[in-house]
Amino acid sequence: MKKFVVSLISLLLVAALLAAPVSVAAVDGSGVVTECGGDCEYYPTIVVPGILQTQAYLQTEDGEDMLSSDGSPIMESMDMKYFVDSAKFKDDIMTIIPQALLMLLTGKDCGLTKRLTKVFDDNVKMHYFNQDGTRITPVKIQDNSYSVKEAENYKDKFRGYLGNPNYTQKDAALREVNVSEYGEIAGYDHLYFFWYESFGDIYDIARRFNDYVQLVKAQTGHDKVNIAFISLGGAVGTAYLDAYFNPDDVNRIVFIAAAVDGTTVMSDVFAGKLTLTDFSLLYGDFLPSLIGTFSKEYAWLGGLGAVALRLLPKNRIECLQNAVYDTLKATLLDHMFTRCSTMWALVPSSEYPALSQKYLSDPDSAPLKAVTDKYYRAQKNNSQTIANIVKNTDVEIMNVCGYGLDIPAILQSYYTETSDNVINTRSASMGAKIANPGQTLGADYRCAKDVSYLSPDGTIDAGAGYLPDTTWYVKNQSHFKLQSSKDVIHFCVVLLANSDIHDIASSGYPQFNTFRDSDHLYWLVDQFSDKDGNMNVYKLNAANPTDEQREEFTAAYEEAVKLKADHVWNAETCDASIMRLSTIARELGILEGNFETQDEYNKRIRKTKLTDTLSKFVYAIYGDKSFWG
Repeated sequence: MKKFVVSLISLLLVAALLAAPVSVAAVDGSGVVTECGGDCEYYPTIVVPGILQTQAYLQTEDGEDMLSSDGSPIMESMDMKYFVDSAKFKDDIMTIIPQALLMLLTGKDCGLTKRLTKVFDDNVKMHYFNQDGTRITPVKIQDNSYSVKEAENYKDKFRGYLGNPNYTQKDAALREVNVSEYGEIAGYDHLYFFWYESFGDIYDIARRFNDYVQLVKAQTGHDKVNIAFISLGGAVGTAYLDAYFNPDDVNRIVFIAAAVDGTTVMSDVFAGKLTLTDFSLLYGDFLPSLIGTFSKEYAWLGGLGAVALRLLPKNRIECLQNAVYDTLKATLLDHMFTRCSTMWALVPSSEYPALSQKYLSDPDSAPLKAVTDKYYRAQKNNSQTIANIVKNTDVEIMNVCGYGLDIPAILQSYYTETSDNVINTRSASMGAKIANPGQTLGADYRCAKDVSYLSPDGTIDAGAGYLPDTTWYVKNQSHFKLQSSKDVIHFCVVLLANSDIHDIASSGYPQFNTFRDSDHLYWLVDQFSDKDGNMNVYKLNAANPTDEQREEFTAAYEEAVKLKADHVWNAETCDASIMRLSTIARELGILEGNFETQDEYNKRIRKTKLTDTLSKFVYAIYGDKSFWG
């Protein structure tokens, strides 16, 4: 069952996924609603978010939101439990237990695939597409025709369903991608979110985005906009640059963890390239890698799970993989993903010809294939398209991407691609030369430009990319943490807001940086700072500290402030600073929030090392065999 859930998550997180009336009050009769009237140094910024970051409500025949049996909406966004009628799905999935038990006992399918396919078909068919790429069930997305400032005047529809009537659309937008810092700098009337359906027509979305650019220009009074394309938004960017881009509309573009040339996660899913039957991986790094992708707290389960998997005979695992993939292919893959051009936009250009021949060669798919072929050509031409824009216009294009992390271990590109867990770096880097996981480019590698573009670990030659001087790399930056990554989002805001930055040299940031889990660092500094940004001595004095405690707290606070402002990131020093400041704050009784203590940290590390050692010990004895041979 766990492997079934993992397969579903990997499929739906490729990766690694709001409706109100328009009411924009013009202040001068011209339609311009900004305080500056279009006369300020900051361009309005449009955020184009990633997959499942737009509230997209499935509609009934009467044009109402489709609801689950518990009254919650069925939607292609937010928590995945809203993708289906969760209560019904849970009940239906329990009906596969007899077939699952028979499969485990006999090593044969015993009707498991047929039953599982029916359960999925019954529960997800509302998301299906016709062969021509049109939806069977329409969706309605949040209105996006106003700024984040105006969005504060509207209640968030989704939270309303959950019984929270005070949550606003501004709250909802910044929950998805917290770029509030740009709003604080330039004004929230200069910050917009372009909402779009994750499953739709990529060129229709690009057309609507172009219309949105014109709307933002008209509302703000500015002649140009900045654009932040994030994740799947990068594919929207590729279609926009191909078909609708006008240099007179745009000041600066920043791609952030963007699927510029798709992701091998999607092509592996389309091609059925799974790894459950690679037993050397399954009994080794499979679960530690997969669990570590999502949770540090439960990383210790990886090694323990690797041992537990040996309790299943190999033919049971093979049968389970076949049942899960055949089910997903017969439902979500054949009737949704491969009939939807936004999902085809996530297929790398190198994989498109073979996969389109497999799925789109029939006459009924011709309208869809015309769209995907057009997008494929745009992917292939991207390097020249971007080069022409940078060379021949005043538009600046910048790029921020992650590297050094695994593709989910259930997919075969785990072996060949470094990534941010969802988007492989070959795609997000816009053409940089990337070494395979666990390897370097080699001592005899000849750099495309010079060695200054080579990553410190020797795995990336940034000089080979389309944008060698305006692409920044963050090692170990996970796609799943991007929207809440204080450092990376702050840096992207700097790129959007600071007109003095034009390249790596003028940014003050190194081209190659390292992710640090700095959310708690930022939070602690904010909690213990006063309104002027200095240490809050009143909060400290209220705790009646000893001289020794005061000295330690002051030193820990100042260390954290310095690290927060540092442009060179280091995970170890960040973790140590968080631990130091939270420890003394806890000792003084002024710590709020759930912070891991040193003892809890040490215990977690010991458990992880213990189960990892156990797994390696068992592997040394059994190799790639199960306990059954």
